[in-house]
Amino acid sequence: MSAFRGPSTWLSRPLLGIAVIAAIVLLLEIPVAMIRGVIEDRVATRSEALKEITTTWGGPQSIVGPRLVVPYQIQLDSASGAKEVKGFASFLPASLTIDVDITAQALTRGLFTVPVYQAQVRLQGHFEDPNFRSLGIDEENVYWEQASLVIEVTDPKSVGSGSTMTWGEAPVELLPGTEEAGAEHRGFHGVVHKPSDGIASFNVGIELMGSNAIRFVPFSRNTQVALTSNWNHPSFSGAWLPTQRAVYDEGFTAEWEIPFLGRDYAQEWIGSNNPYDRVLESRFGVNFIAPIDHYRMSERSTKYAPLFLALTFGLLWLFDTLIGVRVHPIQYVLVGTAMCMFYLLELSLSEHIGFIGAYAVAAGSIVILIAAYTKVVLRSIGRGLRVGGALGLLYSYLLALLTLERYALLAGSLGLFLALAAVMYLTRWVDWDRISYPDQVSGPA
Repeated sequence: MSAFRGPSTWLSRPLLGIAVIAAIVLLLEIPVAMIRGVIEDRVATRSEALKEITTTWGGPQSIVGPRLVVPYQIQLDSASGAKEVKGFASFLPASLTIDVDITAQALTRGLFTVPVYQAQVRLQGHFEDPNFRSLGIDEENVYWEQASLVIEVTDPKSVGSGSTMTWGEAPVELLPGTEEAGAEHRGFHGVVHKPSDGIASFNVGIELMGSNAIRFVPFSRNTQVALTSNWNHPSFSGAWLPTQRAVYDEGFTAEWEIPFLGRDYAQEWIGSNNPYDRVLESRFGVNFIAPIDHYRMSERSTKYAPLFLALTFGLLWLFDTLIGVRVHPIQYVLVGTAMCMFYLLELSLSEHIGFIGAYAVAAGSIVILIAAYTKVVLRSIGRGLRVGGALGLLYSYLLALLTLERYALLAGSLGLFLALAAVMYLTRWVDWDRISYPDQVSGPA
């Protein structure tokens, strides 16, 4: 008959150590949460700085146009008699080719940078003779002398003075604003005449400054866009992706060819049937992104803090349990606090030397600090070096998770499997019952 174990003996020293470690890991989530708050504050500060840059330079730009806007007379019946008001009919080009050459750079404000650009945009194509009857408009009521070719731009103050427009073979004076032409958004326009042969070609050159992104809309039966830039970190987005693209060290090229049937609005409309919600939904283009967003990377790295603390404490617990070198809870707390300091060092250094350099310096500093400390705690240089080596592997593993975002789940799953396999291998011959109850032995009654 085995010796009786009282109700308190089930909580052996190893199990008590695990409970203490779990409590310390939960406790250390408080400083980790505070560091996440610091990251959020820095992101908010960066957003304010970037807003200042984009306000003065120019924000993300969307070019909507060109479209031919022709006023016409509307007669309304009322109790007091007929009343005349002016309406606006919009017509889209039959063909449109957009050529864009963008020179981008990183503009700095304090510690923060934002991609900005100067774009040379060329819009060419032609309009067919507008069909007013399809809109229920009598051509006798059309004010052709007030017709305008309208280009809408998100931030028109960033349009350069070198912008030009031709209608047919004649140059057209560019005028600011679009409200008088019946447009929904800001931009510029030029007064044009009725095409003499029913077809009018146009050629619009726009000098434009902006930041972060540029967008276009498919405003013809056949819309083709060719874009070239020196920025080598593009992110294509919107309703259509490029049909062809190439990214090089010195920049990228992209081409779009938008099918007419793919968009959800007609070639002409009047003000009461304005499809502008669908027009804006059809925008497509490119974002100019930073190579590495160190705030996002820092925030992601803090998500692995509980796992890293548990693995490191588990290694110390194995030394405590298997070798008998006692590790006090205060020593666990000090090691955990040092590991929390890694995230603060990583964040603060990344603002000055970039994420990869900051990560290497922060991780190296923490590994050296903990290895030197555990050398004394575990009473052995070799044990301290093993702890430092294990930490070095953990931080290398974390860097792989952060940089290989596409395979983060796979790498994380494999890493946890290997960690579990290593623990099972190292403890395969351990007599846990003897370690847990050294003063109780089994034997005959």
